Amino acid sequence: MTKTKDENRSQNDLNVELEKLKNEKIELKEENKNHKHLLNDLKLKDHASANIINNENGEPVSIVASGVDITEQRKLDKKLIESERRLKAFSEVVNEAIFFSDKGVCIEANETSLKMFGYSREETIGKFATDIIA
Repeated sequence: MTKTKDENRSQNDLNVELEKLKNEKIELKEENKNHKHLLNDLKLKDHASANIINNENGEPVSIVASGVDITEQRKLDKKLIESERRLKAFSEVVNEAIFFSDKGVCIEANETSLKMFGYSREETIGKFATDIIA
């Protein structure tokens, strides 16, 4: 069966796109071996993916891709990191014992609290604050 000029161009475009993906060192993994069309899942970082659909001869015939815009999430992550940095800096300059806890279990403590109660950071983390100050 002879392909038309448009079919050849489409196949060439697909091959170019596939080569670009391969050059980005994206791992191909075969899925659904029992299906008559082989699906190869391409993992494009954590927020996008593409499926290459091959015909029965193993030749790629199409790509289906999806992605999520994570711009806002990245901005929020940066704000959170900066906020945590400021809180940590503040907790280190005050002369009060400060314990950060999750459900009562110490997950962080400032230097003043360590000196005040005579525990190392390793001894403090994971204990209930009430056990430390009692």
